[in-house]
Amino acid sequence: MDNINYIHGDIFDKWNSMSLPEQMLNIGSEVSRALKWQHKNKKRCEGAFFRALELIHFTSKSAYSNGYKHRIKELGIAKEVLYDYLYDGNKYNSTPQSLQKYYDDFITLMNKGVS
Repeated sequence: MDNINYIHGDIFDKWNSMSLPEQMLNIGSEVSRALKWQHKNKKRCEGAFFRALELIHFTSKSAYSNGYKHRIKELGIAKEVLYDYLYDGNKYNSTPQSLQKYYDDFITLMNKGVS
């Protein structure tokens, strides 16, 4: 893909073959981990946060070839809201529940067979 050492390794081809709901649910897993560790273990929280950012990056890159480039702005907003909640004073008034709900809503799409 490019000459960057990714946390998840060289998974882009596998990631690119996943549906958008599958990708978003995987991102949501990392978000859930970040939220879980936010007040317990800063290092684990940051690790999950950076893994979530990496997966958002992979999803943005795959958007062009998978027909959902209209979602790139939404992915940027999701990244901004997560950063704001964890590190920038929470000006959007997010809650752990609202952040998790955003990603969990993709379960419905996956169950409906939306790709």
